[in-house]
Amino acid sequence: MRNSNLNQNEHTIVRANLRSFLLLTDQWELSRREANILIGLSGLHSIAHWETRPDDVALTEYQAERLSYILSICKMLDTRCKSPAEATKWLRESNPALVFANRTPLSVLSGDGIADLKRVTSWLVSDDKI
Repeated sequence: MRNSNLNQNEHTIVRANLRSFLLLTDQWELSRREANILIGLSGLHSIAHWETRPDDVALTEYQAERLSYILSICKMLDTRCKSPAEATKWLRESNPALVFANRTPLSVLSGDGIADLKRVTSWLVSDDKI
């Protein structure tokens, strides 16, 4: 990892989070493109690059923040859904809740900013239904 803004402990945490995210991409049945968009990656800094060269990862603060929200959302879905398949279904179906505006939760989570991730997280915390 080459992000000079992170200390050794933070590097360790980011690596662990990256491993969790890679497992999550399988659990949520994300394509490489969907995973790249979800975490805010493009070009050479892609999921495929992470898988083959994990020590080479240079994560920006923006990507680290996205990763943190995504893993929190995953944890909330794990407690609310009966199975990974149910969570995947929830992510891919249109949702009439105001925060989603009839879009799929995955499309909202894949937005350009952190604000969408915060809104989905807040919705999951405040709403007991999926």
